[in-house]
Amino acid sequence: MGRIMRFLGLEKRDAQAAAVDLSDPAVIGWLGGVLDGGVSEETATTCVAVLACIRVRAETLASLPCHAYRPNEDGGIDRIEDGTADLLERRPNDFMTPYQFWAWKQQSEDIHGNAYALKIRNGRGQVTQLWPLNATAMTVKHVGGKMAYQYAGDDDIPAQLIHPSDLLHFKGSILKDPFEGESLVRLTKGTLKLGKEAEQFFDMLLNNGNHFPTYITAEPGTSPRAVEDFKTQLKGKAGLWHAGETLVFGPGLRPEQNKMTLQEMDFSPQLRWNLEQVSRIWRVPLPIINDLTHGTYTNSEQASIWLAQYTMTPVCKATEQVLSLGLFPRGSYAEFNMDGLQRGDYNSRTAGYLRMTSGGIMTRNEVRRKENLNPLPGLDEPLISLANGTVSEDGSVVNPNVVEPVAKDARSRIAARFAKDGPTERSWEFARTVAAPVVESLALAGIVGTVDEFVEACIE
Repeated sequence: MGRIMRFLGLEKRDAQAAAVDLSDPAVIGWLGGVLDGGVSEETATTCVAVLACIRVRAETLASLPCHAYRPNEDGGIDRIEDGTADLLERRPNDFMTPYQFWAWKQQSEDIHGNAYALKIRNGRGQVTQLWPLNATAMTVKHVGGKMAYQYAGDDDIPAQLIHPSDLLHFKGSILKDPFEGESLVRLTKGTLKLGKEAEQFFDMLLNNGNHFPTYITAEPGTSPRAVEDFKTQLKGKAGLWHAGETLVFGPGLRPEQNKMTLQEMDFSPQLRWNLEQVSRIWRVPLPIINDLTHGTYTNSEQASIWLAQYTMTPVCKATEQVLSLGLFPRGSYAEFNMDGLQRGDYNSRTAGYLRMTSGGIMTRNEVRRKENLNPLPGLDEPLISLANGTVSEDGSVVNPNVVEPVAKDARSRIAARFAKDGPTERSWEFARTVAAPVVESLALAGIVGTVDEFVEACIE
């Protein structure tokens, strides 16, 4: 045991060394990291690719406002504004803002596979705080279809057995079993190990000095004094102010060219491959984590939409269901507002607004509110196309009829032609051409007549 402890670096140096419990989760986690090349849940964030993906996922979720809603008697939806809704919008607990709470939730879920928040209740049983718990200190127990959570405790929450109704359990997208989520770090451990080993190899190559393009050889018989003098000369020429100065080689010393060039020692393809692998598993587009090797304006714009649809929508949906079941009565629900992620570029957004307002689906003031602009008088009424009705003197649309304005125009054109040229054959040919589509439209509206009857009515 002593040799194992010395190998692991866990042995006390003094004579009063205390025994180390190898069943301790912290020791097991540390040992797993050593045996897996230094990659563990605790050390994964030292990998730049993983840290970038964690930041994108956590910060994106944290930036989305979360609100609670309930259906009303009119068939619409009302926003809930009570103490429970405030947990999502204003203050989840005494020391975290909503941004910090949602960022912590996503970080814990991605790194450990699970995130747990304890419901703190007042004397009336109302939930007043959502207290974050250490995911590594939680054990999920399930026997005979019943579940409980054994918490090992921390500085604020003592060790205890927690009932599922007193806990919000957020599981990762990959499930270890029906009861717990799997850590994305554990799933990508092999890829992270290769990436970390590549970085360590390059670091050792530089530290060991094999990266220098030239080196000095000493011929047989070269005196040790000449070698030492040359080393002293090298040290004296180091630094910025001696750059470019000429070195004088002593007897028996000769410069040689290193066969391996810095270009041949380029590890960027290996590091990029590692970045791509992590990006695939964590479902974060490369342009979002500032890899613009093949980036263009178009694919960078699409990357934002891709992030919203395929990365954050599943995350938000899973989180919303946990909140809805754990905090609100049946029928009420929590929802993240993802409009900011799905707004698209300016031209696409304004084209969508135009279609929504021209179709009467949104008012112009509703559009202004989405663009954070103040409402203007007279823009609260929905618009309707004039082709579908006539406008009265007060501005309202009445008697929707697409045929009437067309028929009126045809009557005036036919009457003007007969007044100018008289009832000639050319006038009748012109009139029948103009009247034919109008008569067809009138027939669809239930007004039946012939083309000649319409022309005669126009002449009279």
